[in-house]
Amino acid sequence: IRSLGRAVPGVRPEGPDYRASGSYFPHREESMSRGQGRVFRMKNSVNWWLDYSVRGQRHRESSGMASRAEAVRVLRERIGGREKGTLVGRPDQVTFADLRQLPERQYKLDGRRSVVRLQQAFVHLEKYFGADAKAVDLTAGALDGYAEHRLAQKGRLGKTIARATVNYELAALRRAFRLAIEKGLLATMPLIKLPKPRNSRSGFFEEGEFAAVLLELPADVQDLVKFLRSTGWRLSEGRLLQWAMVDMEGQTIRLEDARSKSGKPRV
Repeated sequence: IRSLGRAVPGVRPEGPDYRASGSYFPHREESMSRGQGRVFRMKNSVNWWLDYSVRGQRHRESSGMASRAEAVRVLRERIGGREKGTLVGRPDQVTFADLRQLPERQYKLDGRRSVVRLQQAFVHLEKYFGADAKAVDLTAGALDGYAEHRLAQKGRLGKTIARATVNYELAALRRAFRLAIEKGLLATMPLIKLPKPRNSRSGFFEEGEFAAVLLELPADVQDLVKFLRSTGWRLSEGRLLQWAMVDMEGQTIRLEDARSKSGKPRV
């Protein structure tokens, strides 16, 4: 719309000169076909966004894709998923707090004893991103920024945060995204690259070194330490060993899933 040859403020002008320059629009838009939706790019955004309606309800969310062709594919999947009822949530409304509660609830339902460590990981993640952060804003770039931030921090003893620790925290968030997809709250998730740990375990006691350690231990502890070294069991698992778990005839010891930290039985 023009008045005396000038654009009217607040009204989107038409014409190829405005559309070609792209200077007027806050983001690149494409018209929305009835029932098919559209893809568009927000200002300063690498990824394409989706805009579509299903059963009279309009949805706007990130596709998580930098390629327009891939974004169009995701758009079709979203519309199909909502029409079939396999996608029930509103991805644009899912927050970090919503993501966090999914694995914590799952760990509790599974009886996982490592739920405390999981909660500690999310404390650091939430402190950085905020509980109200939208899931669609937790992009691969944002997660790389988190990893850089954590690796630059100092721990309680003044040492830098271990890469394996940051690895675990990002893996916890990745698990949250996967659960959100399984439950139909989200349809895509960012690519989460875990920092390669440099503090992985390397080297073990030689026989002489191990024997020297045993000499320093109380007699009632030596047998347990020998058992742990031979089996690779954790201390908490070895201390719970009962005769009912020992098969003398088959010469095996079975660790039940309820006593295993990983939740899986071992022999």
